[in-house]
Amino acid sequence: MMSSMSPYDRPTVEESPKAWSSSPTNSSYSTVCSTPTSISSGDYYYYDDRQCMVILDWDDTIMPTGVLTDHGGKLTISSVYTSVVEGFLTLLLRLTRGNVCVLSSSTEGWVRESCSLYLPRLLPLLDRINVVHVPKNHLTRGIKQKEASAVKVVSQWYSQIPRGSGASQVLFIGNQPGDVSPSAMIRTLLPNTSVKTCMLKASPTIQDIQRQMTYLYYSLRSILVGEAEAYSVVDACSEDVLDFYAADIDRRLCSTSEQQKQQPNDDGVSH
Repeated sequence: MMSSMSPYDRPTVEESPKAWSSSPTNSSYSTVCSTPTSISSGDYYYYDDRQCMVILDWDDTIMPTGVLTDHGGKLTISSVYTSVVEGFLTLLLRLTRGNVCVLSSSTEGWVRESCSLYLPRLLPLLDRINVVHVPKNHLTRGIKQKEASAVKVVSQWYSQIPRGSGASQVLFIGNQPGDVSPSAMIRTLLPNTSVKTCMLKASPTIQDIQRQMTYLYYSLRSILVGEAEAYSVVDACSEDVLDFYAADIDRRLCSTSEQQKQQPNDDGVSH
C-alpha cells in the first residue's frame, strides 16, 4: 500500500535559513532532502536499529553504460561524478552495516571490469559489496531470473538476522522496472519486512546520474526511515543546483583524502 507520501507527491520540506536560495528541497520529489546546510553530519549519519538491505542496479544507475556505449567505450568520468558515487556507496554501506548487493543483468565480471576502467577509485568500496550477475532469461516456471536471484540474495540475508532484532527492510534502486520488480515477490515471501523501491531515469546522461546520486546522498536516510513504499528521484535530473551540492561532496572527500595522506604513520612518516 502506498503511504501518504507517494512518489508523485510534493515532499515535506526541511529547509535551513543558511541554505541556498534554490535548494533541492524546493522540488517535487518523494523524499525529504537533507542538504549540507540543513543538518549536521552527526545527525545525518544517525540511523535506527532496524535491519536493512539495499539491492542496487549497476548499468545506468551507477555506471553510465548507455553513454559509454554511445561513445564506443571512450569515456572520461570527472572527479566530481566519482566522488558523488563514492559518497553514496559509502553511505549505503554505513547505513546498512554492509548489506549492499549490486544485482546486474550483465556479463559475468562486467561490474568489476567497468569499475576498474572508469571508476577505479571505487574498487575498494566494490570489494565490500556483494556483486551478483544474472542472465537476461526466464526460468521455466515463469519467474524472471533477476527476481529469482533477488529472492535468493534477500533470503540469505534475512536468514542471518538474529531473532528479536526488530524491524527489517529491503530497498531496491534501479532505472528499469525489472530492477525493482522483485520487490513484489519479496513482499509476499517476507510479509513482516518493509520493502521499498526507488526509480531512477531510464536513459540517463552522465549529468543525470550525478544529480540523482547527489540527491540520494542527501535523502537516503529519509527513504530508509520513511513510510512510503515507492519513490522516484527522476525529477532530480532537472535540478542544476544539485551540481553545487555535488561539487561540495567532491571538495569534502578530496579534503579528507588529502588530510589522510598528510597524517604520519606509525613510523612518523607521512603517507
